[in-house]
Order: sequence, then C-alpha cells, then structure tokens
Amino acid sequence: MGYGGSPVDVGWLVGDYGLEIMLFQPFRDFEGLPEPYRSRAFDRAERKFDLMNDLGVDLVLVCSNISPAALGGIDRTADDFAELGERAKAKNIRIGYEALAWGRHINDHRDAWEVTRRADHSNVGIILNSFHTLGRKVDPDSIRSILGDKIFFVQLADAPRIDMDLFYWCRHFRNMPGEGDLAVVDFMRAVAATGYHRPLSLEIFNDQFRGGSPLTIARDGHRSLVSLMDDVRRLESDIYLDVAPMPPRSRCHGFEFIEFTSNEQEAEESFFSRLKAMYVLYDEDENGSFFQLYSRSWGDELFFEIVQRDDGYEGYGAANAPFRVAAQKRDLA
Repeated sequence: MGYGGSPVDVGWLVGDYGLEIMLFQPFRDFEGLPEPYRSRAFDRAERKFDLMNDLGVDLVLVCSNISPAALGGIDRTADDFAELGERAKAKNIRIGYEALAWGRHINDHRDAWEVTRRADHSNVGIILNSFHTLGRKVDPDSIRSILGDKIFFVQLADAPRIDMDLFYWCRHFRNMPGEGDLAVVDFMRAVAATGYHRPLSLEIFNDQFRGGSPLTIARDGHRSLVSLMDDVRRLESDIYLDVAPMPPRSRCHGFEFIEFTSNEQEAEESFFSRLKAMYVLYDEDENGSFFQLYSRSWGDELFFEIVQRDDGYEGYGAANAPFRVAAQKRDLA
C-alpha cells in the first residue's frame, strides 16, 4: 500500500474519514545500546516524533530490543526510557514499552513494567499484548499489580497452542480472541481489574487473513471483542465495564433425532432429501459411499472442503466436481 502525499496529507485524510490514528508502531531496537548505537537510536526517535506530529498521533510503541548489540540491565533500560520520555514530552508524544516474547533481554511484561516503574516518567507507560504474555505462559494475573493509568495500550490476539518457534507462531497463526487456545479471557480480566479504560486493539497475523475480505474480517473481529468483554463482565461482576449486556449463553445438553419410514424406498428418498437440503454432495461406488461439503469462498481463493468416506470408498467425488465448480463461480459472481 502506498500514498503519494506527505505525512501531513495522510493525517488530514484520516481525519476527513472521521478516523483517528491511535498508535504509531513499531519503533525497534532502542534501549540498552552502547555508543555509538545509543546516540543513533535517540536520533531515530527524534525523527519518528516529527513524523508522528505530522500524522497527528501521540503514542508510539517501542518494542523490546532484539539486537545482538543490546546490553541487559533493568536500570540501564529504565534510564534510556526516562531520557526518551523527556524528549517525547517536548513534542507531546507518549512512549509505550512492549515486551516482545522473543526480546533479547526483556521478553516478559513483568520486566517491562519494572522498567516503566523505574523510569518514573509521566510520558512513559507500558503496552500489553495477550500473545506475548500468554505465548510465553506468563501468568496473566501478574497484570493486576500494574497501575491502570500506566497501561497506555492493549493489543489482543489468540492462537492455537502449537509447539514451534515463537516468532514463526506469532507471524502465521494468530487469530481472533476466542478462536484459539490461549487464556485471553483471563488476560483481559486482569487488565480490567487495573482500571484500564483506553482502546482495545486486535493485532492479528495469519496467512488466511492476508488474502481474506477486509469487511468480513472486521466484522469477525468486532464480534470477538463483544463476546470477550461479555465474558469478562460476567466473571468480574464487581468491576464496572462500559459493555452492553448480552443475553445468557445458550447451552446444548445433547440432541436426539428419530425418523420413521414405512418402506425402503421412502427411506432412500428421505435420505437424499436431507442431503439436498443441507447442500451435501454424495457419491458411491461398489466399495462404499462418499459425502462432500464445501464452505463459501473466503476472499477470492480460499474455501474449506469437508469429506467423509464410509466403508471402502476410495475415490474423490469426481462426479460432483462440475456442480461444485458451477456453484463456486456463481457465488463469486
């Protein structure tokens, strides 16, 4: 995506659509550097501050350093952020520090909070991200000890629990809250307990979303946030949350299905009528039967196929292919 105008033009364009840029991100590899890298990092920050002023955004996310040149030490890091906060204040900018799950020295929000606390600057706070906390199996209840007004921003994502490299997992398998295995509800309960009242952001990286419909993904994201905050409201009833109440969740306690037919022909007709009503394709050969179901297309290319082979069926439902292709073309038209 590109735009030929200046940063000021972008800021005006955003405002013309009634929108607001709430966060500028990311600013990488800043803290804990020896000279001459430290001075260069502060020079980079000053240029970012000027750009942010042109765009009309006052909060920047500084993610924990992954550079091999970075030196450890909470006090060294806190001193860097105290100085950065002073420079940011001069340009009406706030600094949010986020612990990347793969940060070289800071990869836990508890350490990022300690840095923020020791920096002790009004323009320096912490940014929390559910993936970076829960992906490293950090207890989300530790968030409850953070001061709510020092949490500058919260980013949310879920993910299936997969044993793989943290960075690759993060970049390819995140999904909406409630669609994975991470304890996002517990994370958000802890955030709510601090009194946090600023925006909630969805930071989702996965290969399917990159090729999907932006409108569909946006609606899915909104639904996930509504459901998440309703769960938090129910579990943290003593905390006031500006969340519209939802009806109680329905519970399924099992199901039963009984169908009577008077003869074999009627049974067969009923069987195929039900398949037709549910848009299930069917094929059979001398060895067994085959059931085939397709989802609607996601974007222009992605769809899901669900199949069931009974007995010894070994084909691929080739007889159904022309009907499937025709239906998909009609759906995309």
